[in-house]
Amino acid sequence: MKVAFFQFYPPTLWNLGGGETMLLKTKEYLEKGYDINIELFDIWSRKKDYDIMHIFGSSYHHYEFAKIAKELGMKIVLSSIAYSPKPKIYWQAWKQIDKLIPIDTTYTLRKKLYNLADVIIANSEVEKVQQSEYFDTPLSKFEVIHLGGDIRFSKASKTEFENKYGISNYILCVARINPRKNQIRLIEALKGTGIPLVFIGPPDHKYPKYIEEFINKVKETDNVLWIEHIDHNSTLLASAYKGARVHVNVARGEFPGLCSIEAGLAGINVVAVKDPTVYEYLKDYVIYCDPDDIISIKESVMNAYNSNKSMELQRHLIQNHTWQVVAEKTYRVYKNILK
Repeated sequence: MKVAFFQFYPPTLWNLGGGETMLLKTKEYLEKGYDINIELFDIWSRKKDYDIMHIFGSSYHHYEFAKIAKELGMKIVLSSIAYSPKPKIYWQAWKQIDKLIPIDTTYTLRKKLYNLADVIIANSEVEKVQQSEYFDTPLSKFEVIHLGGDIRFSKASKTEFENKYGISNYILCVARINPRKNQIRLIEALKGTGIPLVFIGPPDHKYPKYIEEFINKVKETDNVLWIEHIDHNSTLLASAYKGARVHVNVARGEFPGLCSIEAGLAGINVVAVKDPTVYEYLKDYVIYCDPDDIISIKESVMNAYNSNKSMELQRHLIQNHTWQVVAEKTYRVYKNILK
């Protein structure tokens, strides 16, 4: 079986995030356990001898590429990565507006992309139902494969990170620095607690004013450390998770955020936002907060910080949300569409 992986989403070309990690980890674990040849599609190669073109992301940019691949005889697997926190009325309005516009809109192109795909992989039941409704795509076209995390996070040692940075018993937030990730509000919520706060993640250059404000907040606030980059596959990142007392993700619209899965696998307490997709993954094993309320954030984080570590979340994630599980289910999708 020969499969090509493809992704083109301009905003993340120089600013990698969860979608890119999903692609690379799916590839890594499929190649570890299955008789399959996977290539990262190179537009300059002009190759077309693939059984399956697996496209990660349902951006309208992907439509023309997917259309040609389908015409060349490839099966199209589409990982939608598309859960939207926008109100339902936004999409209802787009449906009506789209009927009045005589050219293909971004909404139209995404709908066409969904229609031509042989199968659409959603990362949650919530996303599956939502995208089916918003783009009038049959539910039967969707398969749900929940995101995973690396089992290595459960086996990490906190020593490496503590020795390198001389810090322990800290609160951790792993994410790109941008307004949706809400890091400035987290700094404000924890100001005055005296607890070390560690951010790991690159700046999102689409938001220069937010980055400038974030940098100023880091400089003027005691006990805040920002590490712009740690390689995702490094033992240092795993050690950073392991040494934290709690990981915090106060962003809306997460899928549920790979950082929360990784932190849970490391066996630390987790604070998150109770979006439907997040709850589908993390259940009642974490503490939830209102990301718009500084008091709620502070109370939730301090509650998690002062609570004993529970292994229930870790056990749940090891059983249901690892990249091995993702690879197994993805391979099954490939086999089914090639029958």
